[in-house]
Amino acid sequence: MPDSTHTVILATEGIYIRWRDFPPRAKWILRYLADLFEFELCIWFREPVSFAAALYTQSLTDFRMQRPQENIYGQTFDFDAAMREDWFQEQLDFLGFYHEAQNLFGPRRVMPFVYSGDTVKTFLTHYAIGREQTVRATQTVRRENVRLTEQGVRLMRFVNRWRSRLPGPLQERVGTEVRRIDRILRCVSPSFRLNERQVALVNRYAGRGWAILQEECRKSAASRQAVR
Repeated sequence: MPDSTHTVILATEGIYIRWRDFPPRAKWILRYLADLFEFELCIWFREPVSFAAALYTQSLTDFRMQRPQENIYGQTFDFDAAMREDWFQEQLDFLGFYHEAQNLFGPRRVMPFVYSGDTVKTFLTHYAIGREQTVRATQTVRRENVRLTEQGVRLMRFVNRWRSRLPGPLQERVGTEVRRIDRILRCVSPSFRLNERQVALVNRYAGRGWAILQEECRKSAASRQAVR
């Protein structure tokens, strides 16, 4: 990098989604790298019910892979069956991840945020980047991961019965084509949503931890404001 480089930003959902797949050695390598720099881990936590619905539909569109997600991606199961898998339950343990990250990197290096729909603006505000730059950045960078419609979920579950028999590139193409069809269906089919029983199931795994984590986010925001 140029000698004038003073800040490097890595943005990835893989730190959270893949975290429980990393062996201890990999996590300690991250800790070693973090000790070489002035390091902060900023984490945005999405409301659990919305997160669980999006995670489920994303797992349907991703093609099957080998362990440890061989029973997760590209399957035909409904949401209730998915929630019986340990992997889905673990993904709802936001608070457990937060505490583990604090123990690994140090509590002052982990910055929690509640996702509010505009991560880029929140990030730039946190690092006190100018208002004009913030507006320009949010207009050009803002993205949103839209979940499948109800009919898109049914279609994806149907094609997944045979999708795993195809070579990898064709499996990925099937997911792309179904998402394209799903965009067309949006004018006649609502987005996939959890029913009351499924919402209660998600809250059983995530509710208490989410309440505690929201308070942690408020404390962290107040602390950052005081420092400024």
